Amino acid sequence: MNKKIFFYGITIRLSIYAALIFSLIEEYHYFPNDLIKYLIIVGFIFVNDIFRYMIKSRRVFFIISFIFSIIISVFLTAYVSNDFLIYFFFLTYEFIIDESGIYSFLIGIFHFLSFTYIWLVNSGMNLIKDKNIFELIIYNSTDFFTNIFIYFVIVAILFLIKRLINERNKVMKLNEKLKNSLEEIEILTIQNERNRLAQEIHDSIGHSIAGLIMHLDYLEKIYKNNSKEVESIIEKSQNLARNSMKDLRKAVNTLKEDLNINNLQESIENLIENVSTKEKVIEYIFDGNIENMNQNIKYTVFRISQELITNSLKHSKGSKIYLYIKNDGDFIEIKESDNGFFNGIFEKGNGLKGIEKRVKSVNGEVIYDYEKNFSILIKIPLEGVYNDKSYDC
Repeated sequence: MNKKIFFYGITIRLSIYAALIFSLIEEYHYFPNDLIKYLIIVGFIFVNDIFRYMIKSRRVFFIISFIFSIIISVFLTAYVSNDFLIYFFFLTYEFIIDESGIYSFLIGIFHFLSFTYIWLVNSGMNLIKDKNIFELIIYNSTDFFTNIFIYFVIVAILFLIKRLINERNKVMKLNEKLKNSLEEIEILTIQNERNRLAQEIHDSIGHSIAGLIMHLDYLEKIYKNNSKEVESIIEKSQNLARNSMKDLRKAVNTLKEDLNINNLQESIENLIENVSTKEKVIEYIFDGNIENMNQNIKYTVFRISQELITNSLKHSKGSKIYLYIKNDGDFIEIKESDNGFFNGIFEKGNGLKGIEKRVKSVNGEVIYDYEKNFSILIKIPLEGVYNDKSYDC
């Protein structure tokens, strides 16, 4: 049970008991024996109420305790003091607010009959001796129906309060769910941005560094015999290093901005030019209008092409890399292969996993072929970009 609610409930009960005890003392201070007797009864119902409040989950004991409180409150209201009607209606509040279902209905009927009994006693009816109860009701019909009307007005108000409390609780639960959802969204957003940053650095910086290493390795072999080619390799290496720095700044500072590629073919050609050497020749073919697609799909194709080339530069033992990109109007096809020998061992590294993630984000598919030499075919539906979730912020 919520400690705060329990504290409020006990505080309200103590306030009611204090008021009733003060009323008893005022009314019976000249009759000490009766005062002591009634104070003991009030003490009993106080203990009973606290007991009931603490065992709500045990239905049988709860109902018995509630009926006991109603019976005692009827006795005190009818035969001791009308001030106990306050406690009687507090019980009404308790069974309406806290209870529901068949138990609430049955207790409600018993409570209403108890209220009718209180009215009959206060009207001077002796239920043991008098047999004409209906005659008394008819004779005092105005007073009777006025009291019944007041009773049901109080019940209606309490049901309205219950409804308001239920609505408030629903709103609080919805607010709690919304708060939890916002926290989850924030966590997912941060995670997505981290993943995007990692992918951006891997695709751009990783590609440039791979090309830079390859150029330096080649430079080591030829620097004594071919000074002109050495100068060309050094220039390419410098360009790769500068581009790496630019890509790093872009990945860190513009995480939420997609790369605008105005000319996809030119971008890929520049990419190939920067990493090609005599030992690693990259041949490429563009089939169809590869510029006829929106920026998101262009960006995806560029990054996939970049990673395919980088992957081959790192792992291929061949001297040629083949890149084929086709737009047939419905799909973008990207095929990459090389003339190296495939040893039969295939293990996906970060590069291939990153490619698969990009392709999946636009509802595409990746097909591997390694019967003779290793090749990758990627098919991306042109409408898939509209479902792209890779870079949503």
